Amino acid sequence: MLLKFCGAAKEVTGSNYLLEAGGHRLLIDCGMHQGEREEANDDPFPYAAGSIDAVLLTHAHIDHSGRIPKLVKEGFRGKIYATLPTIELTEILWDDSVRLMREDAEWQSAKNARRGLPPAEPIYGQEEADAAKKLFAPVNYDSRLEILPGVSVRFRDAGHILGSAILEILIEEEGRIVRLVFSGDLGPMQTVMGRAPAEITDADYVVIESTYGNREHKDNRETREEFQTLMKDIFAKKK
Repeated sequence: MLLKFCGAAKEVTGSNYLLEAGGHRLLIDCGMHQGEREEANDDPFPYAAGSIDAVLLTHAHIDHSGRIPKLVKEGFRGKIYATLPTIELTEILWDDSVRLMREDAEWQSAKNARRGLPPAEPIYGQEEADAAKKLFAPVNYDSRLEILPGVSVRFRDAGHILGSAILEILIEEEGRIVRLVFSGDLGPMQTVMGRAPAEITDADYVVIESTYGNREHKDNRETREEFQTLMKDIFAKKK
């Protein structure tokens, strides 16, 4: 078994992990780089897209899903496993990304033309986004699903956004089962509206997000007070 970090390591966005086991190659997420690293979205993948057997998508946010159409453009033809809400949200976000990238490319092309430079090309277009949508395979929370021989996965509620999931991947290797857990992005344990993340009690390896791991979060009481104060200020100003 081999796990390679291809994004979201020493950076916040661009989530992408390559897992090789039992002769299979899986991706966990394939997201866009945002902020200072946006130019890296044009970079080639550190693996052959056509060699990937399946993609497991934790949730819809673009920094986790945004480069999957590029993966399809470069030859990926496997299934993309995700919860149904994640699929529906991702399709909307991909269409929006296509529009934004097209507008950015048109603006940059006009700028390049004045400098005698070639036109800019978007990372992918609607054709690739539509092709990627056809590869989605919906899964339910808490059900164990064998996606490849010797490789099964269980999607657990991550409490982050609608459809977000923690992934429990079970690999049968050399007569034993290895359990890997990928947290994806996690929601709070105490929440006002959504469900708390599922509790995972058994794993051999854990890959966990730590974006806000070094800060103390407000509790529900402080959050409610902040919301009430904000609404009172708005109503006072708007009368």
